Parts: sequence; C-alpha cells; structure tokens
Amino acid sequence: MVVNELPPTIRFRRENRILCGLWFGKEKPNFPTFFKPFTELLWKLYTDGFVVKDENGDDQKCKAMLLKMTCDSPAKCLFQNFIQYNGYYGCPYCLLSGTYDKTVLLGVMKRLLNFWFGKDKNEIFSISNRRSEVEQGLMEIKPPNNITRSPRTLDELKHWKEKYVQRGISVVGKAEEANLADHENVFPLVKLAKPSFTGITLKYKRALLQGEMIHSKIYQKVSQRNSFTVEYQNLTDKEYGEILFFLGLDDDYLAVVNKFTKKKCALTEDHTTGPSGGHLLTLEKQREQDIVLVSLSDIHGKVIYMDVHALEFTVVGMFPNRTEKDLKL
Repeated sequence: MVVNELPPTIRFRRENRILCGLWFGKEKPNFPTFFKPFTELLWKLYTDGFVVKDENGDDQKCKAMLLKMTCDSPAKCLFQNFIQYNGYYGCPYCLLSGTYDKTVLLGVMKRLLNFWFGKDKNEIFSISNRRSEVEQGLMEIKPPNNITRSPRTLDELKHWKEKYVQRGISVVGKAEEANLADHENVFPLVKLAKPSFTGITLKYKRALLQGEMIHSKIYQKVSQRNSFTVEYQNLTDKEYGEILFFLGLDDDYLAVVNKFTKKKCALTEDHTTGPSGGHLLTLEKQREQDIVLVSLSDIHGKVIYMDVHALEFTVVGMFPNRTEKDLKL
C-alpha cells in the first residue's frame, strides 16, 4: 500500500510503501480467509479512525480508506471471486458465455495479428505477402527509455506483451566546451536571447527533468531508443521536436530543438462514428531543420516518435496520464 497524501515523487519509494502480507505455498490462497484480517483493520480505520498529535500538540482524529488497487488479470479474478478471464462467463462486464481474453491487446489484437500473418496464407484475410514491409515499419519504431520493451519481429509474436501493442531540472554527464559560432543555425538564436553571449558555452548530452532522463541526439550510447523527441510549451501551444543537444548559459539551461511541423491527417478519425484519437498527432516529414531554443522548464516530457518509411507523414504518440500533478493549495 502507499499513502495518497505523500507527493508523487516520493510516494512509491520503498521506505514509504506498506507491506500488508505475504503468501507462500504451492497453491493460491483462499482470498476471503487471507484478506479477512486486512479488511477488518481497514474497516476499523475507516469507522473508528485513530488519533495523532499535530504540530501544536493538539489531538487530531484521522480516518483512512482504501481508494483503489491494481491487479493483473489472474489476481483480479481472485479478488472478485470470479471465473478467470479465459473461462466461460469470464467477463465481469457482460453476460456473454464466451471467453474474455486478457484485454484488447493480448486478446483481439493478438488474434488478428495471427490471422494476418499466420500459416493460412491462402485465406482472404491473410497479408503474409507484406510481412517484411510490416516488420520493417515495426523495427523502425524506437520508443523512449521509459518504455521497458522495444519492438519485436512478427516471428516473436508469441512473446509479445501488452506494452508493445514544481519541476526539478539538472543536466547530467560530462560537459563539453563548444564554440557556437561554428553552429550557424544556433548562434544567432542564442545571441538574440542573450546579447552579451560571446559564443563559448558548455554543451551537454542529457538532462534530468523531474526524475525523467531526457537524452539529446548527440547521446550515442543508446541506439535502439529515441529518448530525445519531446513535447514542449511554446506560449499557448504545445509543440514537438527532437533535442539536438543541451546548453548551459550562465545559470540557465536550454535545449537546442529541431522543431517539427504539424500536419492535418485523418489517421485517427473514424468517419462513420466520428471519434478521434487525441493521443496521436501527425507531423510533416522533415526535409530541413527548424532550430529553436527551449527552456528546460518548458519541456513537458518525452513522446513516442514513429517515422515509418511507407507513410507520407510521421506520428507522435502521447503517454496516457504521464505524471500526476501536485495541487498547490
């Protein structure tokens, strides 16, 4: 368990988590028995509460309640005292007798992939003849380093998992002295922002923003990840681009960003029902660089960048519920 009132940055640290129980055995526990002491204690904390002293030494009565919990699919069935997801009547939301596979990604989507690229090459739904083209597109996707799994080939389909389918700022690593006068597309921008700038500065390859490591394009130690494409704030608009490198100017840190141009496209629209997917955004294929300077405090975080050779545009995908925001009351 974790305490919701702790800030998100420290809430999930090991020293702040509460271990409620362990189970050892060849079989899974009987949950009504295993959870009885825990539920009785939670109920007492909610109904009776407990007394603590505040900073003035006065007694304050507090109550606690369980807000939510997270389980994988097998554990969820045990908690609900329900038939497992791959059994008949295994869906907790409907009365259909069919099986309820492990959500859309490992159920319907994985089954479709097996249909499209499986052994039945003569079926009307088979697109096995385009397998190499699809695989090339998949392997061109380089997710950022906070996505733990990188794309796999279709030969490894059985191993695919669901994941396929106040700002603290610091620069990280060794600084390199750079003469920006040699960067004709960067130097005028820095000179405009800081008129007293002489051209000699420190260049960095990585930066740490609110605990999230952001790379630049000159960081060459990671080749299968793209952790340098970001979303950032430009006045009232959200923009997207790739960080070429970081600069340290006096007490300020800036990112030298190659800005992308947005492109209107019906990629995520369903013209029959009308909905659209706001988590995906299409961009123009870039033919020349558009350099801008972005303060690190204006960078929201990494996005998933997909540049597939078969498409006339590129795509960025946003993470759902990336970071919980603390309210300043």
